[in-house]
Amino acid sequence: MYFHDRSEAGVKLAKELVDKYRYEDVAVLALSPGGVIVGEEIAKVLHARISILLTEPIFMPGTIQDRAIGLIDSEGHFTYNNMIPTGELMELRADMHNYIESEKLQKLHKLTRIMNETGIITPDMFYGHNVIVVNDGFRSGLSFDAAVNYLKPINTRKLIAVAPNVSVKAVDRLHVTADEVHILDVVANYLDTDHYFEDNTVGDIESVMDNIIHKWS
Repeated sequence: MYFHDRSEAGVKLAKELVDKYRYEDVAVLALSPGGVIVGEEIAKVLHARISILLTEPIFMPGTIQDRAIGLIDSEGHFTYNNMIPTGELMELRADMHNYIESEKLQKLHKLTRIMNETGIITPDMFYGHNVIVVNDGFRSGLSFDAAVNYLKPINTRKLIAVAPNVSVKAVDRLHVTADEVHILDVVANYLDTDHYFEDNTVGDIESVMDNIIHKWS
């Protein structure tokens, strides 16, 4: 499914959620700057707070860029890519342990710097809430798995996966890990997320935090 921009996609998703969650305790957790733009429209309708979980991928040397071994978030949680076969993943973890740990430290330092400059996500935002975990698209389930990992110690009600478009393998993963899934279209041959939007104006993380996130704090 194609959209003029991410705001249009967010409006359509909000219409799917408003009847069920308008009077519930809801928090919106975006997984990317583009996800924030989608999520803002949902937050408006549901009168919910919105924040962003910043993550950084770790790639093994010589691998393709869409096959990260995992993601690290700003709290230091590391989520391995479940799409990598178990045997291969165990071998990579054993053979490249020092490299992976070094990359974790570097990426965590970068995320900590950004969060110190722009604002901090706090667990109390999600405690006792239905958490709408939103992105502008899911090519795989890795970013949602990272959100699950971050929210695991927090006593939330439900985790609701929301996105305009997802790949087939992503929607399969979301149905396993989320309590509820709201997707506008499942795309058989999912391309780059930007492909599905005519206007790809998003901005960097600092502008997204200043213009959207802090407005809802």
